[in-house]
Amino acid sequence: GGQGGGGGVDLMSLFSTDTTAATAPSSTPGESGIQNVFEGRSSGGGSLPPAQSSSGLGALFGGEEASAPTDFPKGAAGMDAKLKKQLASFRKSQEIVAIGGGGGIFVSHQKVYLPGQTLLTVFVSNASRQNSGVTASLSTQDGLYLRCNAEPKASLREKQDLSTQSVHAASLASQKTLTLMCGIFCRSPAAMGSNTLLVRTQLGGGGSNGECKVDIGVEDLLRPLNVTVEQFGATWKKLAVEEKATLTGSSIISAPQMQAVATKLNLKLVKIIGRECILGAKLVTGKKNVVPCLFHAKVRGGGQVILMVKSAFKELSSAALNMIRAACV
Repeated sequence: GGQGGGGGVDLMSLFSTDTTAATAPSSTPGESGIQNVFEGRSSGGGSLPPAQSSSGLGALFGGEEASAPTDFPKGAAGMDAKLKKQLASFRKSQEIVAIGGGGGIFVSHQKVYLPGQTLLTVFVSNASRQNSGVTASLSTQDGLYLRCNAEPKASLREKQDLSTQSVHAASLASQKTLTLMCGIFCRSPAAMGSNTLLVRTQLGGGGSNGECKVDIGVEDLLRPLNVTVEQFGATWKKLAVEEKATLTGSSIISAPQMQAVATKLNLKLVKIIGRECILGAKLVTGKKNVVPCLFHAKVRGGGQVILMVKSAFKELSSAALNMIRAACV
């Protein structure tokens, strides 16, 4: 049987940090949990990660419904006011919008970058002239897991912390929007790499009205790791798996330029030392354990940059190197 979606907006309890321990090469003091994410603190300014592509959503919602209302707030604009206020201070990706005629359903999605995780918000707007049930199903690769909630209240048909989730609202009023909130976490570093989250939506009792794929970038599963230079050095020595690459023709010609790269990729720029810099990140596991991933960049000038990444896992080191290499082209 499913479990209830809760009585109102309470993301603090849904996405709170679990105390269950897991394998971690080291721990770092001074890290705050997700409990304080709605205290009005921003997770950091600067450039957003690149907007996600929409996979041609418009083509998935064929047909027309001339009588359907179109002049009401849809997508993020139709979000519950209290929830909108809670999420207002956090960085967000561009909202990707799919506007459908046939079936009377409008769907869009947007990533919200909380301090402890990436939250995918999916907006399902009822553009028909009658109340209707809504079902949304989400699935991703093994090794990742999801924690979901919805506003207004909806039923979760699966247990939390699975790679597949299904949410059902028995009745969504005409011209109203259901906001599905999905936290994305990494259970196994072996899952790092190219991942997607498939979202299927259905309005009423018919078949699926459409689906879209949302890319889950490596940066979506990393968060800044606050460490001192001394802590960085001690942890670097302990981490067993190093990946290295030398870039030529890079747009990075000075070490301070790495600050913009760090912001874009959810990394912490720990220190710039001459033409070198060190950066720290941790894996988003949903637990209190810390799985670090450390970066070293040496800018030689003339477009040459030497990049090194260390972690305890080959898949994590490799995926993180590919990520920062692409950002430094």
